[in-house]
Amino acid sequence: MPPTILSGAHMAGTIALISEFGNLGGFLGPYLNGGRGVGTGPGATGLYAITVIVAAGVCAATALRWVGDRLHRHERRGRQMTRIVRFADDAGTVRTGVADDTGGVRAFPGAPLIAELLRLSVAELRALVENTAAGPAAVHEPDVLPLPPLDGLMELWAAGVTYERSREARVEESTEQSVYERIYDAERPELFFKSPPWRVVTDGEPIAVRDDSALNVPEPELALVLNRYGETIGYLVADDVSSRSIEGENPLYLPQAKIYAGSAAVSSAIVPA
Repeated sequence: MPPTILSGAHMAGTIALISEFGNLGGFLGPYLNGGRGVGTGPGATGLYAITVIVAAGVCAATALRWVGDRLHRHERRGRQMTRIVRFADDAGTVRTGVADDTGGVRAFPGAPLIAELLRLSVAELRALVENTAAGPAAVHEPDVLPLPPLDGLMELWAAGVTYERSREARVEESTEQSVYERIYDAERPELFFKSPPWRVVTDGEPIAVRDDSALNVPEPELALVLNRYGETIGYLVADDVSSRSIEGENPLYLPQAKIYAGSAAVSSAIVPA
């Protein structure tokens, strides 16, 4: 029963409480039931006492359900998922705002660009998101067109050869194997420019592959959104589409393998840090 009423630490505490009541009942039961023949009537006192305890248990369970429902609603309000979104309304006006897990969308006051939000500190952006989310929803997600949450002078960069498995694959595919062997252990990571905002696609839009590459692969990755202070203000899911056969032919072909229209896709919302 507890998982249907409570969750987390509340559920653990409730299970412990139920166990203690069970132990207490196991200890007192024989004594109460043993009262028969001593009190008036055949076992009347013991049975009456057990009846009272059961009734009290029913009342306690009912009260626990009521308290549990209230705590659960409070927890849901506290952890309601908010996302920073960029969208076009039915008039074609591009806006930015906050979407919640019910699909309600609230526009930021002043219609800032996502790039302008990156001028804020984490604390300032969090306050803006919370204040905006507290207002009524102006539109709902099914009624707007989701856009990639990148705009202005933002840039999308990627990191390469970040896993041992990645190094082994690059070594196997490349004609210049030592390049990837050295970069994996180097102090400076491999960072490369992936896309400007206007080339990025999002949910429901097609990605692209080069027809002059025999091997093309998607590379799903976690993307960090950084502000002007170098702080992580949120997260995206990104798809770094790569033309492996072009990169494998010569590492200097990396821009051709990585940068073209439709080679970068991101989720349609930034999950705040």
